[in-house]
Amino acid sequence: MEIQPRCAIILKHGKTKRMKKRPRLIVYILINIIISAATILFVMWIWDRSRPKPTSLDENLATLTAAIETSIPSSSEAEQTVDSRSMDINVEIQSIVGTGDLEIEYVEISNESQGSVDMSSWRLTDEDGQVFTFPTLILNQDGEIKVLSQKGINTVIELYWQSDEPIWESGETARLLDENGSIISTYTIP
Repeated sequence: MEIQPRCAIILKHGKTKRMKKRPRLIVYILINIIISAATILFVMWIWDRSRPKPTSLDENLATLTAAIETSIPSSSEAEQTVDSRSMDINVEIQSIVGTGDLEIEYVEISNESQGSVDMSSWRLTDEDGQVFTFPTLILNQDGEIKVLSQKGINTVIELYWQSDEPIWESGETARLLDENGSIISTYTIP
Protein backbone atom coordinates (compact mmCIF):
# COMPACT_ATOMS: atom_id res chain seq x y z
CA MET A 1 0.00 0.00 0.00
CA GLU A 2 1.28 3.34 -1.02
CA ILE A 3 1.30 6.23 1.49
CA GLN A 4 -0.38 9.38 0.23
CA PRO A 5 0.36 12.88 1.46
CA ARG A 6 -2.10 14.17 4.06
CA CYS A 7 -3.75 16.69 1.81
CA ALA A 8 -4.19 14.34 -1.10
CA ILE A 9 -7.08 11.90 -1.01
CA ILE A 10 -7.40 9.22 -3.64
CA LEU A 11 -10.60 9.44 -5.58
CA LYS A 12 -12.49 6.73 -7.36
CA HIS A 13 -10.49 6.99 -10.59
CA GLY A 14 -7.11 7.21 -8.94
CA LYS A 15 -6.83 11.01 -9.09
CA THR A 16 -6.10 12.96 -5.97
CA LYS A 17 -8.34 15.68 -4.59
CA ARG A 18 -5.41 18.11 -4.60
CA MET A 19 -5.46 18.26 -8.37
CA LYS A 20 -9.15 19.13 -8.37
CA LYS A 21 -8.69 22.09 -5.91
CA ARG A 22 -6.11 23.89 -8.09
CA PRO A 23 -8.56 25.17 -10.71
CA ARG A 24 -10.84 26.44 -7.92
CA LEU A 25 -7.96 28.29 -6.30
CA ILE A 26 -7.03 29.94 -9.61
CA VAL A 27 -10.65 31.04 -10.10
CA TYR A 28 -10.68 32.63 -6.62
CA ILE A 29 -7.39 34.42 -7.29
CA LEU A 30 -8.67 35.77 -10.62
CA ILE A 31 -11.91 36.98 -9.01
CA ASN A 32 -9.87 38.67 -6.25
CA ILE A 33 -7.65 40.43 -8.83
CA ILE A 34 -10.67 41.65 -10.82
CA ILE A 35 -12.49 42.95 -7.73
CA SER A 36 -9.31 44.68 -6.45
CA ALA A 37 -8.68 46.33 -9.83
CA ALA A 38 -12.31 47.50 -10.06
CA THR A 39 -12.14 48.93 -6.52
CA ILE A 40 -8.92 50.82 -7.24
CA LEU A 41 -10.34 52.23 -10.48
CA PHE A 42 -13.53 53.31 -8.69
CA VAL A 43 -11.55 55.06 -5.90
CA MET A 44 -9.35 56.80 -8.49
CA TRP A 45 -12.47 57.95 -10.39
CA ILE A 46 -13.98 59.41 -7.19
CA TRP A 47 -10.66 61.11 -6.36
CA ASP A 48 -10.42 62.64 -9.82
CA ARG A 49 -14.02 63.94 -9.68
CA SER A 50 -13.57 65.50 -6.22
CA ARG A 51 -10.35 67.38 -6.99
CA PRO A 52 -10.24 70.45 -9.27
CA LYS A 53 -8.21 69.98 -12.39
CA PRO A 54 -5.14 72.22 -12.72
CA THR A 55 -5.58 74.97 -15.25
CA SER A 56 -3.17 75.34 -18.10
CA LEU A 57 -0.89 78.32 -18.49
CA ASP A 58 -3.02 79.53 -21.42
CA GLU A 59 -6.19 79.49 -19.27
CA ASN A 60 -4.41 81.39 -16.45
CA LEU A 61 -3.11 83.95 -18.94
CA ALA A 62 -6.59 84.39 -20.43
CA THR A 63 -8.10 84.92 -16.95
CA LEU A 64 -5.40 87.46 -16.03
CA THR A 65 -5.84 89.30 -19.33
CA ALA A 66 -9.61 89.48 -18.81
CA ALA A 67 -9.09 90.86 -15.28
CA ILE A 68 -6.71 93.52 -16.56
CA GLU A 69 -9.05 94.49 -19.39
CA THR A 70 -11.96 94.92 -16.98
CA SER A 71 -9.85 97.13 -14.71
CA ILE A 72 -8.92 99.47 -17.58
CA PRO A 73 -11.65 102.09 -17.84
CA SER A 74 -13.52 102.51 -21.11
CA SER A 75 -13.55 105.93 -22.77
CA SER A 76 -16.79 106.86 -20.99
CA GLU A 77 -15.35 105.76 -17.62
CA ALA A 78 -12.12 107.63 -18.33
CA GLU A 79 -14.13 110.84 -18.65
CA GLN A 80 -15.41 110.27 -15.10
CA THR A 81 -11.90 110.13 -13.64
CA VAL A 82 -11.55 112.78 -10.96
CA ASP A 83 -8.58 115.09 -11.39
CA SER A 84 -6.50 115.09 -8.20
CA ARG A 85 -6.17 118.88 -8.46
CA SER A 86 -9.94 119.31 -8.17
CA MET A 87 -11.73 119.55 -4.83
CA ASP A 88 -14.05 116.58 -5.59
CA ILE A 89 -11.42 113.99 -4.66
CA ASN A 90 -12.14 111.85 -1.61
CA VAL A 91 -9.53 109.09 -1.26
CA GLU A 92 -9.02 108.02 2.34
CA ILE A 93 -6.58 105.90 4.30
CA GLN A 94 -9.13 103.66 6.05
CA SER A 95 -6.81 101.74 8.36
CA ILE A 96 -3.36 100.36 8.95
CA VAL A 97 -3.50 96.73 10.04
CA GLY A 98 -0.87 94.55 11.75
CA THR A 99 1.59 97.29 12.68
CA GLY A 100 5.02 95.92 13.53
CA ASP A 101 4.43 92.51 11.86
CA LEU A 102 5.82 92.44 8.33
CA GLU A 103 3.83 89.32 7.37
CA ILE A 104 0.40 90.91 7.96
CA GLU A 105 1.05 94.67 7.91
CA TYR A 106 -0.89 96.66 5.30
CA VAL A 107 -2.54 100.04 4.61
CA GLU A 108 -6.11 100.03 3.32
CA ILE A 109 -7.07 102.91 1.03
CA SER A 110 -10.54 103.54 -0.43
CA ASN A 111 -11.97 105.86 -3.05
CA GLU A 112 -15.13 107.58 -1.84
CA SER A 113 -15.11 110.12 -4.69
CA GLN A 114 -17.88 110.48 -7.27
CA GLY A 115 -15.75 108.80 -9.96
CA SER A 116 -12.49 107.00 -10.58
CA VAL A 117 -9.23 108.53 -9.37
CA ASP A 118 -5.89 108.28 -11.18
CA MET A 119 -3.41 107.50 -8.39
CA SER A 120 -0.40 107.10 -10.67
CA SER A 121 2.74 108.53 -9.01
CA TRP A 122 0.94 109.21 -5.73
CA ARG A 123 2.98 108.52 -2.59
CA LEU A 124 2.33 106.95 0.79
CA THR A 125 4.79 108.15 3.45
CA ASP A 126 5.54 107.48 7.10
CA GLU A 127 7.16 109.78 9.65
CA ASP A 128 10.60 108.16 9.14
CA GLY A 129 10.73 109.31 5.52
CA GLN A 130 9.97 105.95 3.95
CA VAL A 131 8.03 106.40 0.71
CA PHE A 132 5.89 104.08 -1.39
CA THR A 133 5.19 105.41 -4.91
CA PHE A 134 2.06 104.09 -6.59
CA PRO A 135 2.44 102.53 -10.03
CA THR A 136 0.04 103.39 -12.86
CA LEU A 137 -3.27 102.92 -11.08
CA ILE A 138 -6.86 104.08 -11.47
CA LEU A 139 -8.92 103.42 -8.35
CA ASN A 140 -12.59 103.07 -9.27
CA GLN A 141 -15.39 104.75 -7.35
CA ASP A 142 -16.01 102.82 -4.08
CA GLY A 143 -12.88 100.79 -4.84
CA GLU A 144 -10.29 99.77 -2.27
CA ILE A 145 -6.63 98.85 -2.47
CA LYS A 146 -4.17 97.44 0.05
CA VAL A 147 -0.51 98.40 0.25
CA LEU A 148 1.28 95.52 1.96
CA SER A 149 4.65 96.24 3.56
CA GLN A 150 6.19 92.86 2.63
CA LYS A 151 7.72 91.73 -0.65
CA GLY A 152 5.40 90.36 -3.32
CA ILE A 153 3.98 90.78 -6.79
CA ASN A 154 1.42 93.55 -7.33
CA THR A 155 -2.13 92.53 -8.20
CA VAL A 156 -5.24 94.50 -9.09
CA ILE A 157 -6.20 94.93 -5.41
CA GLU A 158 -2.87 94.53 -3.58
CA LEU A 159 0.35 96.49 -3.99
CA TYR A 160 3.62 95.54 -2.26
CA TRP A 161 6.06 97.99 -0.65
CA GLN A 162 8.90 95.40 -1.03
CA SER A 163 10.23 96.12 2.46
CA ASP A 164 12.45 93.79 4.50
CA GLU A 165 11.09 95.09 7.79
CA PRO A 166 7.81 96.54 9.12
CA ILE A 167 7.05 100.14 8.07
CA TRP A 168 4.46 101.25 10.60
CA GLU A 169 4.55 101.84 14.38
CA SER A 170 1.83 102.68 16.86
CA GLY A 171 1.35 106.47 17.18
CA GLU A 172 2.84 107.17 13.75
CA THR A 173 0.96 109.21 11.11
CA ALA A 174 0.67 107.99 7.53
CA ARG A 175 0.23 110.48 4.72
CA LEU A 176 -1.22 109.94 1.25
CA LEU A 177 0.12 112.53 -1.20
CA ASP A 178 -0.95 113.14 -4.80
CA GLU A 179 1.52 113.48 -7.69
CA ASN A 180 2.02 117.18 -6.82
CA GLY A 181 2.83 116.47 -3.16
CA SER A 182 -0.52 117.74 -1.81
CA ILE A 183 -1.79 115.83 1.22
CA ILE A 184 -4.93 113.90 0.28
CA SER A 185 -5.37 111.90 3.48
CA THR A 186 -3.69 111.25 6.82
CA TYR A 187 -4.14 108.46 9.33
CA THR A 188 -2.68 108.25 12.82
CA ILE A 189 -2.12 104.69 14.01
CA PRO A 190 -3.71 104.09 17.43
